[in-house]
Amino acid sequence: MGAGIMKIIHSLMIKMLLKSKRLYLIISILIVLGIYNALKYSGDFMNQVNRVQNKDFLYYMYNDFFKVNIVLLVIIPLFLSILEFNIDIFDRYKVILKYNDIKRWWRDKNFGMFLYSFIYVTIINLVMIVNVIFSGNGEKLDSRFFIFLFTGFLLQLLGFLIFSLLYEIFTLIIKKTWIGYVLTYGIILLVYVIQQFSFQQIFSLKIRSVEYYMVLVYKFNTNRFAFNYMDLIYVLWFLLIYVILYIYGYYVCKRMDIYWSE
Repeated sequence: MGAGIMKIIHSLMIKMLLKSKRLYLIISILIVLGIYNALKYSGDFMNQVNRVQNKDFLYYMYNDFFKVNIVLLVIIPLFLSILEFNIDIFDRYKVILKYNDIKRWWRDKNFGMFLYSFIYVTIINLVMIVNVIFSGNGEKLDSRFFIFLFTGFLLQLLGFLIFSLLYEIFTLIIKKTWIGYVLTYGIILLVYVIQQFSFQQIFSLKIRSVEYYMVLVYKFNTNRFAFNYMDLIYVLWFLLIYVILYIYGYYVCKRMDIYWSE
């Protein structure tokens, strides 16, 4: 299958997403969350709590917008809801049979997931920047904060790609997109619940959910917002998880009931 046809399919994916009412509902929900965050951190409110001059002000605003509960209950399920478009296109037999290589089909399908993830992460981070400006604190934006924002962007992108792969794998195995959605989100919730209960007295291993790193909670636990080697370690760790899931998903594809040409 030529690169030209691949571009056509990915273009169709993007058009389907941009034309969907679901995307604009998602954007509306994010904007509402953003407006609430901006009003909460407006000058009058912040003057009352004496935090306007705090050099870490924007970071706490970021932390409030990307609260783990909001990410878990709003941002992640909204993201999973748009993945159906990608699966709907690539899992059509007319599309599948145009490929003569399962590896290429799996690669192109995951590149589609990358496009959706990139668009979604760009939207939520743009909303965050607009929050800062709308709250009257745009002058506080500096290179230090943008490096922090980029770190979060990268981990969010990788985190959503991991969720995408889980969604794809479950859908391939069970053949139902809604079950893939439920199982993926169920695992995310389960890990979060396990994290909330303290098992440290029984197990020495401390479990952290993916979203804990996606929204940089670990930085707020140490109040160290500059980029450091731990950020790089977490990025590499996310990449490793992604590669493992990608390879596993490829082997799941090979067992699909499709007559792939050699």
